[in-house]
Amino acid sequence: MHATPMTPKKVLSVMHNIPRRMKSGPLRPRALGKENTPPTIPHPRLPRARTPPPLSSFLDMQDSCDDSADRWAPRHGLIVIKVWVPSTDDIWAFRVPEAESLAAFRTRVAEKVGFAVRLEGKNARTRARMLKEEGTFRTWVRGRVRSGRNHLLTAHRA
Repeated sequence: MHATPMTPKKVLSVMHNIPRRMKSGPLRPRALGKENTPPTIPHPRLPRARTPPPLSSFLDMQDSCDDSADRWAPRHGLIVIKVWVPSTDDIWAFRVPEAESLAAFRTRVAEKVGFAVRLEGKNARTRARMLKEEGTFRTWVRGRVRSGRNHLLTAHRA
């Protein structure tokens, strides 16, 4: 009865069930049988996927989006139009009457910024374009609030 020679490492690992040093592996589970655990311990499992929240909380979020759209609704006949000036990297909020004309609004922005401006706006259906006519300005004002956000006009030096 000749036993295989036992090295001190083997003796310690047998006596104390010390696992051999392993390189850290990937986070996904390994094939069964590769773990250094006794057979009585169940194999580690991936955490269960979280169940999605109930539909009622989603509907509550939609209601809050509607509330934010009301935030930009006209108050006392005034609306808020935000203007971004890239040359100074400023954003200005102007409270103007709903029926403000393009010329009057452009004058108001020029007084605030300190130089004559050209206004550029992006509609939901179109690309960004200069607002040169009253009709395009009116269309932009009607569609400035999308998904609860009050979108900006861009003011370039004229």
